[in-house]
Amino acid sequence: MGKYYSKRDKPLSDEITQAFWRAFKAYIDEIIDAGWLRQSFGSRHFSSEFGDYWVNIEEDRLKRKMLQDLGRDLYPFPINVPLKDSVFDFIEFFFNHISIPKDDFEFDATKAKYQYTIRINNFFDNFNIGYKLRKGAIAQLHSTLIDKQILYDKFNIPDKETENLLNLAVNKFYSRNITEQKIGLEKLVDVFQRISSWEDKDKKKSVDKILDKTSSGDLNIKEALECPLNTLWKIANKFMIRHTEVGKIPISDNDFREYLFYSYYNCIRLILIKYKCAKTAPTEEEDIPF
Repeated sequence: MGKYYSKRDKPLSDEITQAFWRAFKAYIDEIIDAGWLRQSFGSRHFSSEFGDYWVNIEEDRLKRKMLQDLGRDLYPFPINVPLKDSVFDFIEFFFNHISIPKDDFEFDATKAKYQYTIRINNFFDNFNIGYKLRKGAIAQLHSTLIDKQILYDKFNIPDKETENLLNLAVNKFYSRNITEQKIGLEKLVDVFQRISSWEDKDKKKSVDKILDKTSSGDLNIKEALECPLNTLWKIANKFMIRHTEVGKIPISDNDFREYLFYSYYNCIRLILIKYKCAKTAPTEEEDIPF
């Protein structure tokens, strides 16, 4: 589902609009009618006139589960959009409880979660809402174009500690919590520092070899890369990112922290591509988001 004319070239918003809420409600009604909540909240009945038949949801069961999981129940949904946090809770709640009926007694939760994720992200995109559903959790986007690439990037790094740190850094960065985002930058710089030692115990020699490989032997490209890479190494040692000792400069500007994350990530990404660690990025339709 691409963007319609009235939605194209509009800035991202952090707020949930009435239009988004209406679309989401209509989609939930659609998947309820299709029996996607039957496994979790449905029931089977017998009628002397019609025989066995399914009720797709028992509202009392759905409401009790919402109260247990979310501490509130707003089903059937209100006409006006609730608080943003409530909307996001509902999106994540339904992700956890959907499954596509295959027959009366078998269900496919994986296929349901896949299709649901694609559809919800289409809504976010179409209505210019700056969030994304990823692995069942809502993440706030910082930059639509760059974030889409980062969230679809997949790496297979021989050094699994580095791979785990990179995945952790990305997950933390897309948290709504500023403290978690700080940790995300810290872990990303850890990745940057680990990679800098891949070629040699001597950091300077190692960096030079990495630049040779990253530039594919082109001296002009190597020279162009050398300056930003050296700058990032200096920033890692100068600012209070990985260390809190006296003399380090604290980062209080969130925009600058975001800029640093993208800067480190882009350098790491280029190095990993040149080291053949990058998997082919899937299209949105091909990506299994959980």
